[in-house]
Amino acid sequence: MIALACPSFGGSHLIPGGFRKIVVADGLPSSEVYEAYQDRMGYLWLATDAGVCRYNGLSFTTFTTLNGLTDNTAFHITEDSKGRIWVQTFNGAICYFENNRFWPIAANDSLIKVFSSGQKTQYTFFVDKNDCIVVGGLYVGGCYRISPSENYSTLHPIGSPIHQICARQLWTDSLHQLYASGESMYNDHSIAMINHSGHEVSVRSDYSVAFGVNMRTLLTTTNRVMFSHKEVLYVVEPDGNVSEHKFKETIIGLDEDPSGDIWVNLLMGGTFRFPAGNLNATGICYLPGYSISSVCQDSEKVYWFSTVGSGLFYLAGL
Repeated sequence: MIALACPSFGGSHLIPGGFRKIVVADGLPSSEVYEAYQDRMGYLWLATDAGVCRYNGLSFTTFTTLNGLTDNTAFHITEDSKGRIWVQTFNGAICYFENNRFWPIAANDSLIKVFSSGQKTQYTFFVDKNDCIVVGGLYVGGCYRISPSENYSTLHPIGSPIHQICARQLWTDSLHQLYASGESMYNDHSIAMINHSGHEVSVRSDYSVAFGVNMRTLLTTTNRVMFSHKEVLYVVEPDGNVSEHKFKETIIGLDEDPSGDIWVNLLMGGTFRFPAGNLNATGICYLPGYSISSVCQDSEKVYWFSTVGSGLFYLAGL
């Protein structure tokens, strides 16, 4: 496995708290980093607005449309059962990494048409245990499954887990039942809804703007669902009980590390860590003032913090 601990960059500099900041001069393709993800081999993958970047512990390699990526702006990264890296890009198309390049799927023309009617950032996808792709999003009118048995060529409509609501994020439980979070827009308000483990929980907002970009969802290892709207985090317990937690800035990311700690990432507000996922405790703030898009703890227990506009940070231990 690739070891990423204690990397050394000539241009990186120390930030209070023991953080190292990694910038374009160190090999990043852009200071806009939307997600950090470590694969089973130990590589760190970064989704940016200038390609997908892979870090091997020594240097960064950037893959763009010249290397098969379906768009140079990438948002979502995941891995399938074969160890292939899958990426969903700004135009809605999906591609996977194999043999040192990205390969588009045959259904991409259909996907681009499906997503062309609305905000292109408002979609989601995941790869299930059978390597089927499931996609959904705002303005889509349901969800679609794309099967490897058909060489990923055909969109098959499947019912949305949320009635009359557009799916914003999708996930499965231990029994592989499909659940979702999403929203619906009205003239003077919008409604967000979670369907999880048989519980439907809805939240109304008086904003005429949809939950959209600011809605984030996290399924924890303890089978809780957390979803956000602007500065409020809602926690849905397995029994359906809901609690609310207010933050000072807009929530732009939610993560759980291997220790079970929950990270709430804020726009221009840093990230708050809640040990053991206890949202009732006082969160510990890291990198205040930065817009943290994701937090990833790697296999060497190094923490990586992707940001919108400020590159990448790492911390060798808490």
